[in-house]
Amino acid sequence: MIEFLQCPVCDTPLSYPLPNSCPNCGKRNLNHDLSLVPAMHSIDPYIENVYLRWINKSRTFFKAKKQYYSIMDEINFLKNEIQEIRKTSINSLLNVLITITGSTNNDILKKVVKESDQETPIKNENDYIDYYDFQEEDKKEIEDEIIVSKNNKYKYNSITEAINFAKNGTKIKVLPGKYREDIIIDKEIEIIGEGNVSQIIIENNLKNTFLIKSSKFKISGFTIKGKERVKNKTFFTLDIINSKGTIENCIISSDAIACLSIHGDKTNLRISKCKIFDGKENGLYIFDKSNVKIENSEIYNHNKNGIILSENSNLNIYRSVISNCNESGLLTIKKASFKLEYCKIYSNNYGIELRNNENSSIIKSDISFNNIGIILLKNSYLKVENSQTFDNKKVGISVNFNSNVSIKNAEIKREKIGILFTENSIGEIDNCNILSNNLCGIEIKDIANPKIKRCRIYDNKGYGIYSNLGSTGIIENSEIFGNSSPNIAIENGANPTIYKCKIYESLQSGIFIFNNAEGNIVECEIYKNALSGIEIKNKSNPKILDCKIYNGVKSGVLVNDEGLGTFIKCNIYSNNTTNIEIRNNANPKFINCKINNGKELGINILEKGLGYFENCDIYSNNLSGIQIKDKSNPLFINSKIHDGKFVGILIHSYGYGKFENCDIFSNTKAGVAISYNASPTFIKSKFRNGKQGGIFLYDDGLGNFLECEIYENNKAGIEVAEGGNLKISKSYIFKGFESGILLSKQSFATIENCIIENNSYSGIEVKNNSNLNIINSKLINNELGIWVDSKSTALIENVDFIKNKQGDYKFEKGASIQNK
Repeated sequence: MIEFLQCPVCDTPLSYPLPNSCPNCGKRNLNHDLSLVPAMHSIDPYIENVYLRWINKSRTFFKAKKQYYSIMDEINFLKNEIQEIRKTSINSLLNVLITITGSTNNDILKKVVKESDQETPIKNENDYIDYYDFQEEDKKEIEDEIIVSKNNKYKYNSITEAINFAKNGTKIKVLPGKYREDIIIDKEIEIIGEGNVSQIIIENNLKNTFLIKSSKFKISGFTIKGKERVKNKTFFTLDIINSKGTIENCIISSDAIACLSIHGDKTNLRISKCKIFDGKENGLYIFDKSNVKIENSEIYNHNKNGIILSENSNLNIYRSVISNCNESGLLTIKKASFKLEYCKIYSNNYGIELRNNENSSIIKSDISFNNIGIILLKNSYLKVENSQTFDNKKVGISVNFNSNVSIKNAEIKREKIGILFTENSIGEIDNCNILSNNLCGIEIKDIANPKIKRCRIYDNKGYGIYSNLGSTGIIENSEIFGNSSPNIAIENGANPTIYKCKIYESLQSGIFIFNNAEGNIVECEIYKNALSGIEIKNKSNPKILDCKIYNGVKSGVLVNDEGLGTFIKCNIYSNNTTNIEIRNNANPKFINCKINNGKELGINILEKGLGYFENCDIYSNNLSGIQIKDKSNPLFINSKIHDGKFVGILIHSYGYGKFENCDIFSNTKAGVAISYNASPTFIKSKFRNGKQGGIFLYDDGLGNFLECEIYENNKAGIEVAEGGNLKISKSYIFKGFESGILLSKQSFATIENCIIENNSYSGIEVKNNSNLNIINSKLINNELGIWVDSKSTALIENVDFIKNKQGDYKFEKGASIQNK
């Protein structure tokens, strides 16, 4: 509260009755001013503050005036002394010159002092003395350090006033208080807050709080607020134009547009240890080729973007935080670039958004809890190294519209989608961990073509990798495992290449290829998946080369619903149910493959399944090497089926199939068993060394054999029983350890142009109401040629019997024989 008993200007003591003007300084209206004292107890604080400032200015002016008069008195005294000295010296010199030259005083003066050096013409010697006098202009002495305060203890209580008085290199120290000013910095100065940052407050009146256009400046230690004094006007808390300098240890907010506007190709700004928050729109707007470095700062709570970087500007951010922005934490557009290192970007809509961005990088940083962690749009490029994205609600890193990303030594986890490539984008993901994402670790679609190498993609709640909508891409030397859905899913025309990967322990299939997709899977290990190692369906047609598919909890390969696919030089083994299962009109190809050691079936073809097998080795499966049923009709060429723990080939329930140049041997039971209206065809195939029989037809099974060899089987080379129907021609049945051909239990056989030789029992044995037709054949060196029991029939036409040991034939009484 204002109280004084002396002049408010010069502090001269006053006595009653009060004079109207001060006897010392001449201050007028003292009676009126001092009569305000009692009223000051109820006056508005703001008005009081204005009055105090006015009093302070008056006091400052009076002191300066007194100081000025004192200095001028000293200067005038010195001038008088100098004048006397000069007069004496010059007059003595003039006398000498007059004596030497004989000239007048005025002629000599004109020769000594040129007229061009004079401000006024010299008329006589007394005028010459005035030429050296001090000018009347007031020469101010400028200080190197200025203190600004609101408490009237120092000369300046306005930062603007201090700047106006400052010269280049001046340091302005500002004490705590609230300074409402529109400040312009156009000199090389430092403005430093002295005290608690939150108590040194600067806010604007009508314009930008700071307008900076200095080649060198520093601002430190302030709370700086931008207020929207005129609605809908474009204001910035700090507007920095073509300037070089530092802003540090400041708290900056804005009610209008942005906290900082930074622009100009000569701008080189460092922001350190600042909090930049509550921007009505944006935190920082950096454009027009500016260069900015931000370190150890926090940028948060902006209604739009934390930082907009534009127009070929360059930004380095180090050990800083950008958070809680309603749009992007960092938005780059128009070929801007940035380097972000040791930063945390979280709780924004987009953590980082790039549009037409070039040569940017994120190093050793965390991007988390955003809707999308990082999004690249419109031909942008970004490098991410040694960083993490995690807990973003939708996507960790989204790469779109011809953009290109390089991600190295990163971890991407707990997103909805870890990494998304779309719309013709590309990129390289190297040595990354991608885990625990809700839908998939990596999604690739819309003709995107990334390269993924040396990565571990695991424990995702959906797919590990999902390739869709015509995308391609290369996945190499990676481990994809433990995902809840298939480790890799390929759909809708996608055609990726998967090379030298380990794909294992999915809770469903290892690789799932469907809806007209393709894919190239080369030199991979696919194992311990809960369903199939590889599942193919819906006309999809991948190529699988030189892969190992093993230890699946169910099948190794499942091809379903018109699926295709080509498997070359693959080893498919030790799967718990079937190594290969083909169903529902599927038609894959297997060339030079090994199918072995299945815990149940080697190959299971059912439900109108097809399939092409060439030069395959099918062996040591616990049940049948091959099972065919349900009108299925595969083709096997030049393949080996051997050492099965049960039947080599089991064909039943209307199964078909064609086998050419196949070798069926050393199976525990028959080489082939045919039943229940099955009707396969075997051409130029071998049935040998069966631990029981070579061929077994029963329960209405029908077999067609052409140019085959059946030999060295432990039981009958061919056994036909219970309505089975054998058709065999141009074949060689020999060296059986029992009969060459055995017909029993109402079975049928038609034998044409065959040689039946060297069998330990009969060449042909017919019994139990069976029916034999043998035409144009030879029975050579068997124990007995043909034996027909009393209930069976035989048609024997043009048959040669040669050297059968116990006779050419034996027909029991009651047998029906037609011998032509």
